[in-house]
Amino acid sequence: MPRAGGVYSAPPGTKGTPNTTIESAKYNALVDDLVADANAARPVTSGGSGSSTAVGAADNFNAAGADMASAATVNLANTTGTLVNITGTVTIT
Repeated sequence: MPRAGGVYSAPPGTKGTPNTTIESAKYNALVDDLVADANAARPVTSGGSGSSTAVGAADNFNAAGADMASAATVNLANTTGTLVNITGTVTIT
């Protein structure tokens, strides 16, 4: 697996030793690992969205929002996210 906890690490045994022949199995394991990492959803901790879909990426970057008991008490300065759900019955004017 290319990443553990969002951090990439090379597979064990892939470091080369000077003046020695490259072992194809170790080299191929490293290449396969890099290919898998390059094609996986990039974790947020590594500059990605943590998702393989646009909707999932948007969900990962937006806070859930806030429920308001009444439109008369809406103070958007205290809300987070992109959704404000008014649960009361007072008309918004």
